[in-house]
Amino acid sequence: MIPGEYKIKDRNNDIKINAERTTEKTVTLTITNTGDRPTKTI
Repeated sequence: MIPGEYKIKDRNNDIKINAERTTEKTVTLTITNTGDRPTKTI
């Protein structure tokens, strides 16, 4: 397992991480893909 990796068995449903977290603790991330595969960031 890779650090930070999620093992998902049911790929047909949306996954919400920290869904109960308030917007007061929300952060904005800038993502830079330096790999050879595309990434999906929402």
